[in-house]
Amino acid sequence: ALAKKRGDIGDSAKFPVLSRFLSAEESLRPLRYLPDVLRFQTMLVPRLTRALDMESARKLTVKDAIEAYAKGSGEKRACYEALQGYSKAWELAWPGIKHFVADAGEEVGERIPDKFRDISVSEASPITLLLASDRDEGRCAAAITMELVKRHNEFLSLVAVFLRNTGQELLHIASSAGQGGAASAAAAASFVSPRFLTQTQAISYDLEGRFVPFVMKQCVDHTAEGASVYNFDNAQQYLMDTYFIGKPLVDAHETSSLAVQYADDADAIDVAAIARRVPQDELTSDMRDSILGELRSGAAALKCLQLLETVIAFVTATATTSASSSSSKVSSPGDLGEVLISTYMRETLLMEDAAGAMESKTIEQQVRLKHVASLWATLRSVLVKSRFQDVHMSYKHPIDAKRARGIKADILDCKEIADDATLEALLAVMQSTIATILVEGTHDPSKAAADFMEHAELDGKALKTYSWFQKGFPKAVPLRYIVDLVQVIEAAKSELKINLQ
Repeated sequence: ALAKKRGDIGDSAKFPVLSRFLSAEESLRPLRYLPDVLRFQTMLVPRLTRALDMESARKLTVKDAIEAYAKGSGEKRACYEALQGYSKAWELAWPGIKHFVADAGEEVGERIPDKFRDISVSEASPITLLLASDRDEGRCAAAITMELVKRHNEFLSLVAVFLRNTGQELLHIASSAGQGGAASAAAAASFVSPRFLTQTQAISYDLEGRFVPFVMKQCVDHTAEGASVYNFDNAQQYLMDTYFIGKPLVDAHETSSLAVQYADDADAIDVAAIARRVPQDELTSDMRDSILGELRSGAAALKCLQLLETVIAFVTATATTSASSSSSKVSSPGDLGEVLISTYMRETLLMEDAAGAMESKTIEQQVRLKHVASLWATLRSVLVKSRFQDVHMSYKHPIDAKRARGIKADILDCKEIADDATLEALLAVMQSTIATILVEGTHDPSKAAADFMEHAELDGKALKTYSWFQKGFPKAVPLRYIVDLVQVIEAAKSELKINLQ
């Protein structure tokens, strides 16, 4: 009844929250699912980052990705639950989103092509559609995520401004303090990380079940002549008190950085290049264990990895000149290797708070530039598939993106193409062998992976007797790269299957 009379709210400045709610209510409906959209990506982005190239990831359905990359039954269940909300948000919001996220300096992003207009999301969708990135269909996920955050923030900012302008902000702060509660109008102007937005912090309301009945009973009077008189002030206050006050804004900058990075992204880091600039040493086992203990989540590891890659990129490009600026005692690449990463970030890159942001005292106090490649491998190991979680760190060194592309190309060019069932069986044996045999660091990581794997058996026969293994398995890759190598073979297998059909 009130919605039909919204034209009677002549002064939108007097009732800005109610006026905006009634005029934009349809666009607010998907916001109750914003925590699901963010939680789904928060769980899976660290798992898939750098694990696959985009083409391989595109062949994974959402269900495949959850089953393969989510850790444990609890996280898998949480992913499926978040997917339900993500799907509902997509259904409600996607038809009204016309543009991708604008690039820096642009007011409006590129118009979304027709091929992406009539798509829905489900367990059968490619996982690349639901994880934000700056490539292809990943731009759809980025667009809907940023649009929902924008709507959330704009509406709650309107509430915060109204409370401040009318003096209610102080009243709510005093009331909250008196009750020992955390909710207050001041919180409406605070920010929460997209990784931690909860359901209670989302914009959610019951229009038909609570708001409309309240309006009919408490906000409508009748004159002696029978005309209806609406108490808009009462309706607006009920909306704010019941649904909107105390909810934080979402950090839009951090949301924009919540994006998956594929192994073949244009800015993929060539870790091997730093060894050509600065001689590298391995982290000690104690240092590695301490770092993994201090980084308690994949999200923390990913954040640390991204900061480290800034260091890698800069050292790789400027090692010969940055040596003199990092320390007056540094005169050679070898000396540069002794510089603490935290010191290099602070003095050379002028990143004052970056070292602390890595969330590891061991990295801040002990890790030097000569440990960069080993640290990168350690952080990267946190993001690899969970089925190898107990494999010793010595065999989890990452294959840089350029080399991985070359290995996959060689596999695809192999003339000895096994049938899909045989390749599947061979991969299963390889995965089982790695997961069960390489738990201890007793095998020489410099040994060829092929020499280690050839003795594993399938149907009572050593793998070295299979024609594909003889001609298709990479022979020159050391055992230290075996976990990443198997993932490259998996990606090649997926492409072989497509090409053969």
